Amino acid sequence: MFYLRNNCSSITHNCTDYAFYGLLICNIMTLIPCKKYGCGSVVSILDGYCAKHKRHGKSRELLQKEKSTVSFYNSAKWRLFAKNYKQLNPLCEKCLQIGKTTTTYCVDHIIEIKDGGDLTTDDNAMSLCRSCHSKKTAKEKTKRGRAG
Repeated sequence: MFYLRNNCSSITHNCTDYAFYGLLICNIMTLIPCKKYGCGSVVSILDGYCAKHKRHGKSRELLQKEKSTVSFYNSAKWRLFAKNYKQLNPLCEKCLQIGKTTTTYCVDHIIEIKDGGDLTTDDNAMSLCRSCHSKKTAKEKTKRGRAG
């Protein structure tokens, strides 16, 4: 059982002290400077960014989604699918459309997983050379940056 003692007056964190069988327990909510370079605002360590710069950081939901996406690409299911797809499609599909023959660098999703694309279907996969993959990725990042 915790007993409310008093409000903490620390400038480095915002918390409440509790007395528990004669011991002081501090429930620390650490405050840090905003992660945006040059901003002097102080925010909770859980937020990271002040309200003005919040859009510059990634939300926890986005970070969790990226983590699960990375773990999918490291899975045996994806590696086997990509290997088989590359064997069936050894040339870059974008280059073939313009009459060039370039060997495949990777298998890429046509519709990103983030946007609900199928994980391991031929309809949502394409073989790309390094150049085409870089261009496609840059285009998607630019589009996503504007869309939020």
